[in-house]
Amino acid sequence: MWRQVRLISQISRTCLHMMKRTVITTQTRQMLSTTTTQLHHSLNLHQPIRKQSTSLKFDYEKISQETLDSICDFFDQVAEDHDVDTDYDVSLEIGVLTIKISKKVGTYVINKQTPNKQIWMSSPVSGPKRYDFVDSAWKYSHDGKFLHDHLETELSDIFSTDISMSSVAYCNPTTDEKK
Repeated sequence: MWRQVRLISQISRTCLHMMKRTVITTQTRQMLSTTTTQLHHSLNLHQPIRKQSTSLKFDYEKISQETLDSICDFFDQVAEDHDVDTDYDVSLEIGVLTIKISKKVGTYVINKQTPNKQIWMSSPVSGPKRYDFVDSAWKYSHDGKFLHDHLETELSDIFSTDISMSSVAYCNPTTDEKK
């Protein structure tokens, strides 16, 4: 699925680039736009109607960065508390958190998506998801689960033990305080 998302993104960028060029006809421009939209809808990549933060305004940059910092610290602690693969690696750079679990499992990528005020996660287990800040936590609108719930479930399966992310910032819905 992730390869499909990357392919659609590349096609979209190519279509947008072509539409900006004046050498194509209006009919071709409309066809490219329609095709891109249809591809996004067929892979369920279109933006759903969603409820963002329960507060009218929230400091997206601060909250998203604190979330990524806290998740990074959590994954560093996982390496200390559990038997991890020699390939295990965690890095956070410029709003992109990369967690390589192992060659067999794969790599998580969690990043800020500032224009949409979202956090995106690419999971080697469940694929891509986009989270909105709702009730003081990051929620996936398609299934109603929170970012930490998805990670806890997948990591518990990967490490064959219960994993709790209760200490991670903004993982407790309806509380304004981070732990």
